Amino acid sequence: MGRLSAGAGHTCAVARDATVSCWGSNPDGQLGDGSEADSWSPTRVPGLTDMRGVAAGSYHTCALAGVRSIACWGWNVGGQVGDGQIANRLEPYPLPDLSSIAAIAMGSYHSCALLGDGSERCWGQNDYGQLGNGSEINSGTPVGVFSLPPSTAIAAGGRHSCARLADIHLDSIPVDFSSQSLRRFLVTHQVDS
Repeated sequence: MGRLSAGAGHTCAVARDATVSCWGSNPDGQLGDGSEADSWSPTRVPGLTDMRGVAAGSYHTCALAGVRSIACWGWNVGGQVGDGQIANRLEPYPLPDLSSIAAIAMGSYHSCALLGDGSERCWGQNDYGQLGNGSEINSGTPVGVFSLPPSTAIAAGGRHSCARLADIHLDSIPVDFSSQSLRRFLVTHQVDS
C-alpha cells in the first residue's frame, strides 16, 4: 500500500488533497469512476476523501481512508471487492465490517487488510489458499487468517499473501498464506493451530 499503485493495466494515486485518481485500462471498472471506459489521464474516483493509501490488484483497487476504513471496486469474479457478490463494482464499495485497518495489500484476484491489533483479514479468490483461512474456497467477504501471531506488515502477490510477524521468537520472518507454504511453516515452527 502506498500513495501510488499499479495493476495489470491501470494505475491509481492518492493526491495531495487526499482524493484518489486512477487512469488506464478499465474494462472491469477498476478506475472506480462509474464507467467501463478507459482513461489515459487521471480521473478522480467519486466519494473518496481523506484517503491515505491505495493498492491495486490486477483488475481491482482498494483505498484506505484516514479513519482506517477501506473501500474497493473493479473486477469481482472471485469476490475480491468484498461485497459478498461476484458482479463487478464500477464505484467504490465501503466494506462495513472492517475498521481499525493499519495497511492493505492486493494480490491479482484477492485483497487483504492488516488490522490495528495485528490480525489479518483477506477475501477474494482462494484457489491456492492465498486467503490463509485453511481452505481453497473463494470468499466474497473478509475472513480471518488462522493460527498466526500478531503481524506488523502484510503483502500480497499474484496468488499468495505474506505477513511479517511481530513475535520475535519466530524471527519476524515473512509467512506465505498459500496452503502449502503455511502448512510447512506451521510444521517447521510448531505453531499450535
